[in-house]
Amino acid sequence: MRVDPSLLLHWAKAPLRAMHQTYFKIQTGIPSREVLQAFYGPFDPTGVEPAELEKKQAEYEAKLAADPLKNPMVGPIVAIGYLHRDGTAEVPGVDVDDPEGEAALIRRFWAIFRRGPMAGWGIHAQDLHTIKVRSWHHKIPIPVTAIRPAGARRTGWIGFRDVRAEFDGGPRQATPLDKAAKFFGLKGEQASRGDFHKLWNDPEPLKRESARERLVDDLLQTAAIATAIGFDRDPPTRVQALGLAKPTPVAVNSEDPMGEFAVEGPTNFDIETAPGELADIKRIVGEFDPKNVKLG
Repeated sequence: MRVDPSLLLHWAKAPLRAMHQTYFKIQTGIPSREVLQAFYGPFDPTGVEPAELEKKQAEYEAKLAADPLKNPMVGPIVAIGYLHRDGTAEVPGVDVDDPEGEAALIRRFWAIFRRGPMAGWGIHAQDLHTIKVRSWHHKIPIPVTAIRPAGARRTGWIGFRDVRAEFDGGPRQATPLDKAAKFFGLKGEQASRGDFHKLWNDPEPLKRESARERLVDDLLQTAAIATAIGFDRDPPTRVQALGLAKPTPVAVNSEDPMGEFAVEGPTNFDIETAPGELADIKRIVGEFDPKNVKLG
């Protein structure tokens, strides 16, 4: 499908230009109960007090309903959304009990990787780990160009760019896509793993199509954020990435009203912040929900 350019940046009027990287997002599913119990084991009431039995049973069921979506050792890939560099989008997907279909999804992912750089939101924390573990599961080789060799000074992935890491300035904060999108005036994440799973497995065919549209929407918002922060540009060359390239001097325009502040050499600075408007804060983080308060 070709995406609607107006969805990319709500303030941009220009047509959707060619992007420098393919954006992707991986969605997983929950396998059959037999598969779940083979991995997690059946519920064991041994040693559980009678008064706690119902509670412990409910906790076990809740784990089976949520943990596989973030645990690639048991939760298979059911769909991978792509927003390609030419502005087209696609969401190939399979049923949760189709191992051959999942293997085909993984092979296609690595084929797309070989075409050029890929990016996504929080991919270093979840998506890349998922594709790695599921590749191992199906005995599909991971391209040697995707991972730095053992013994390298830096370990990790090559050819993948994490928009969230650039937005946060590092791995510690881990801002959700929903909050980052709302910060830029976008509508927020539409296809969390839990929501996507429900729509994807709904017997109504239109619900699966809705899941695809929501996934593309999230990719558009990720690309919008990357564009807004200047992240969707040509990746640095190997020389630049290693810090071997000399910085390009920037000439100071004497007619610039800020020119009087131009200085030579390094400058120390400190930035102070102030609380924002309450309405803006609520729009981004949401209203107070007493359900999230833990008692005791």
